[in-house]
Amino acid sequence: MYSYPIGVLKRFGILPLDKMIECNADTLVGQFVGQTQQKVQDLLKDAEGGVLFVDEAHRLRSATGADAFKQEALGEYLSFECIPLTALQM
Repeated sequence: MYSYPIGVLKRFGILPLDKMIECNADTLVGQFVGQTQQKVQDLLKDAEGGVLFVDEAHRLRSATGADAFKQEALGEYLSFECIPLTALQM
């Protein structure tokens, strides 16, 4: 379903690889302390050079802020996204 747009992005030099990793919000969230950070880092590493598509990513933002694991997953993802592109080795 997504392979065509990803291939176009690679062809125009926007992405180094025509790879896409798809997951949902629950995939990013661990069940015990320390697991969430590792799960997010592993998925980001798997998607490196391509696209990480998080289906229903809005579920990581809890309305009450009570779910610490979801907050950790969101924070870890955003900290990676805020790294300047010049700092990434592609």
